[in-house]
Amino acid sequence: METGGFANSRFCKAQLAAKGADFELTDVGDADDNTTALKALPHVVHDFTTAH
Repeated sequence: METGGFANSRFCKAQLAAKGADFELTDVGDADDNTTALKALPHVVHDFTTAH
């Protein structure tokens, strides 16, 4: 059984996908919450600014 933060993300993705959501998860590695946010935010901004 997978544990940890990314395991929770996979669980949430499955729950949202069951309701029709379609998105990708990106594993930014072993990091605390703040570091994860700093690594992920540029990708989030890019996705929002390039969405059609």
